[in-house]
Amino acid sequence: MQLLILTVNVLMVGMFATTLNTVASKLYNKPSKVAVLLGVVSGTLGLFFSATFESIALYLMKGLSGWALTVPFALTAGVVEELSKGWLVFTLRGRFTTADAVWFGVASGLTFGVIETALYSLGGLVPAEVRFGVMFIHALWTMAFAVGALTGNPTLIVTPVISHAVYDIGALGESRILLAVLVFAGITAPAIALDKFFDKTIEVPSDLYYLWNARKVFR
Repeated sequence: MQLLILTVNVLMVGMFATTLNTVASKLYNKPSKVAVLLGVVSGTLGLFFSATFESIALYLMKGLSGWALTVPFALTAGVVEELSKGWLVFTLRGRFTTADAVWFGVASGLTFGVIETALYSLGGLVPAEVRFGVMFIHALWTMAFAVGALTGNPTLIVTPVISHAVYDIGALGESRILLAVLVFAGITAPAIALDKFFDKTIEVPSDLYYLWNARKVFR
């Protein structure tokens, strides 16, 4: 099981690096220092807000077990965590550029993931090497969410939330096959959504676009 999750972590890092490279190359802009700083603050505060809210949710769901607990809790975590990491973009829509939203999302998601990983590891809940890749997938989720919040694109807002919930369902479930399938879905969905968004708004073909359409060759 640990080998499977470590493999997934490697995929997460690769997907994050590819997506970030694609987005950055399209924007032709340097990261905003203010946006990054706001992202770090938002990610830090967001973690403690979401942890508090999820603790309340678990208390209200006490008595439930199995899928009756896993699914509603995963959905709650997906909504709460993505909102807590990216809500600030909604209030700064008149000041943020798309580049600002991207770097804000990366900073917020990474900060959230780093602190979460540290707390999980210190508490002995999950080994650090197992959680490593989750830091990067948090950045991918929040990057998509922040761009969606800035542009008003519902797909980019909803996709990270659903992907987050899907990942949590896989992580909390007991089936290894289900975990692998759901984790893969949780990784690729935001990347594809971002790719489609940038293909529609900026006429520069992306690496992910070619990778996504390469599947036709194998049909």
